[in-house]
Amino acid sequence: MKRFTNTIFLFSIAFQWCYSQCIQPELMDQPGVVCQGIVDPVCGCDGNTYPNSCYAELFNGVAYWTPGACSCQTDPLTAEIEAVSQTDNFGCTYITSLVIHITGNTPPSSDWGYEWNDGFRGPNLPDPIPGQYYEVTITNEEQCTTVEGIFIPDATCECVPPSNFSEEVQTDPTKVRIMWDETPGATKYQMRYKQNGEDWMTKTVFTPYTIIGNLNIHKHHKYKIRSWCQGVWSAWSTPEHFVATDCPFPLQSSTAVQTDGSILVQWDEILGATDYEILYRLSGSTGSFTKQLSGGDTQINLDNLNDGATYEYRLRSFCSTTFGALSTPFYFTYLSNLRLTQPDGFIFGKIYPVPSKDELTLEFSLEEENEVTLSIINTMGMSVMEETGKYFEGGHYKQLNISHLEPGFYLLNIKYGKRIITKRFLKIKD
Repeated sequence: MKRFTNTIFLFSIAFQWCYSQCIQPELMDQPGVVCQGIVDPVCGCDGNTYPNSCYAELFNGVAYWTPGACSCQTDPLTAEIEAVSQTDNFGCTYITSLVIHITGNTPPSSDWGYEWNDGFRGPNLPDPIPGQYYEVTITNEEQCTTVEGIFIPDATCECVPPSNFSEEVQTDPTKVRIMWDETPGATKYQMRYKQNGEDWMTKTVFTPYTIIGNLNIHKHHKYKIRSWCQGVWSAWSTPEHFVATDCPFPLQSSTAVQTDGSILVQWDEILGATDYEILYRLSGSTGSFTKQLSGGDTQINLDNLNDGATYEYRLRSFCSTTFGALSTPFYFTYLSNLRLTQPDGFIFGKIYPVPSKDELTLEFSLEEENEVTLSIINTMGMSVMEETGKYFEGGHYKQLNISHLEPGFYLLNIKYGKRIITKRFLKIKD
């Protein structure tokens, strides 16, 4: 019992000594000194929170203090940054915003309590830039403070094989240009191709098209392609088949609505072709194409179409005993309320040169002054150039500057009143 009493006595002496070191009355005896009403809390050595250090010293004699309210020490302000991500239609995942979650103490009462290193204030930072480091300083009403940071990585894309392939016979029939839709995030492609019964040959390209040569005419060939994205190869595409032939497909085609509501599709005649086949389906569909022979004509009527729907169609020629390669897609939109009851006064001439380098010339004539819209569409279906102008009656030679376009196939849409004419052309390098 005596030992316990001595322990209490010693603890009491130690506490009184510590308190005498913490609270020093002489600090309060400073005539003429006035404390301003600044709210900048401090935690005194006596365990009490004061509005600022001046009040702690001059009004209470507190010799030692630390910044922030005492609760900042007993219950520190802590937070986490959540990186909110989103995946787009192409399989690419990227961070769209940064959200602050307070995990300790109380959150700030306003956006001004969150100060980011890029100048933004608030708990939700929108559209962070990939490759940047973001840091936020968080301060609540009790002046408790914490600093959190996060690095924003580049978007990651699921690496998928290419799709939507087409083959184009070249001037030299032993060569074929193969084209496909660009894979998002891909920086190169690898192709394997062969004639049936032979070994695969491999080539790597950095564009969504390539030309393969030394093909045997009228022989079956196959190829498959994969994409390279961020250091990873995708799976191989499903093998595609074609027959090397000296029977090219039509390069230009146009459509027009007829008085009976059908669509008239027309195309250029191919020397040596005895028939043509059109394959069409709803644009964006993965279903089968509807096939129809033209009976040797360079035009065909399509009916029983869905009003307001956009269709994709391809053409190929029949020479001797076999079909040639399929063309790249053409497109038209069927609108039944645009049926023509009289000639529209627009006469198409031609476009040249094909292929083109820097300029494309369009020849046409009008029976009366009217407005004409010209637009160029890339293979992804995106408009890359458009202009509308009013043209007087008579013939016209319209020159289009295409020097800024990347090499490849494009569609030229000519819109006059209710009619849209589509012509395809190839842009080549200088």
